[in-house]
Amino acid sequence: MTTNSVKTVGLSPVFEEIQRQRDLLITNIVLSCQVPSITVPARENDSDSLDLPLRAKAFSERLQEMGVDECSSDAEGNPIGVIKGTDSSCPPIVLAAHLDTVFEVAEDSYCTVSSSSITGPGLLDNSLSVGVLLSIPPLLRAAGIRLKSDLLLVALKESLGKANLRSARQFVSEWDGPIRAAVCLEGGELGRLNYYSDAMTRIEIRCDASMDNLSEGERGGGKRGVNALLVANEIINRILSLRLPQRPETRIVIGTLTGGVKFGIPAVTARLGLEIHSTSDDEVRSLREAIRDIATSVAYEQRVAVDIAQISSVNAANPGYSHPLVKAAQSVLADLGVEPLIGSSESELAVFLEAGIPAVTIGLSRGSNYHLESATMDIDSLFTGVAQVLELLKRIDGGACDE
Repeated sequence: MTTNSVKTVGLSPVFEEIQRQRDLLITNIVLSCQVPSITVPARENDSDSLDLPLRAKAFSERLQEMGVDECSSDAEGNPIGVIKGTDSSCPPIVLAAHLDTVFEVAEDSYCTVSSSSITGPGLLDNSLSVGVLLSIPPLLRAAGIRLKSDLLLVALKESLGKANLRSARQFVSEWDGPIRAAVCLEGGELGRLNYYSDAMTRIEIRCDASMDNLSEGERGGGKRGVNALLVANEIINRILSLRLPQRPETRIVIGTLTGGVKFGIPAVTARLGLEIHSTSDDEVRSLREAIRDIATSVAYEQRVAVDIAQISSVNAANPGYSHPLVKAAQSVLADLGVEPLIGSSESELAVFLEAGIPAVTIGLSRGSNYHLESATMDIDSLFTGVAQVLELLKRIDGGACDE
């Protein structure tokens, strides 16, 4: 199935206008990808007094160039652009993308652009979406689209890892008034449609087998040469022996294991990262405590220090497959000839759903090497992804997801 043609004749003019904005889209995507994530101090003439990541400041400045009606930042430092609607009685629609990537780029990074693709670190998660978010004001004007609702373009400053979706939580908690719907943008994959969130807890277990953690008596007892990686491995083995229910659907994902400095020396420290996923909040809480007990018991048995930290968590939320917003998003994909890729997302989506705000997460492009420095997106598929965004906004504004 091709991604550079539109199945429905009614969407063709919008699609063709997006193709004409190719250079603008590429420019904003590359800009978003190449701005380093360092924090810079506020200047005297800044509209706020926050020290913000350079990426957030660059987004705000570029968004004003793109022609929004208002541009500001909330208390968390999330840049927010407003495109005014024609009916002040309609609640606003949120279009959001997270600014941070898995790469903490302290210096300039560079993208490679060809006739068919763009390659760069953090591109698909999530600089591509940030570039599209910046392009929305001129795209709407070029396509002749004027919404009744205000459209809030929200760049979420910090979401990933230990940030625990902090920026999304701050935005939702501080926004005064109802929100009609939220659409969260991710770089890939085109067809991605997340409308529910499983319960999830992310845990890091740190093992320290250094002699400093032993009492004086233990040091004299010859408890030496303990390998922290083997301690972590024992914790993994016991975790894998836990019986997980099929209903509610539950799984434990062992994601990272690091430690040691040389091939021939037992590792003094090790770090184990894992996630617990379930459709049940109670099941996640129960397994979290079981894993805590396992780690603590291994620490006592091996006489090592073990620290257990909860990095992030979200609660389960599922508005249901029949929700009008879900149906609208699927209808748009069908009209574009794109097969939906439906699944759970423990991301900003979960924050909006938990607050009772109708929300979906959608993907914008096809690509490869998603979380590598060589992440690559396909340009032709991007046009379909952007057409999806504009058409979904129109249908939300027309009442397609109002219950």
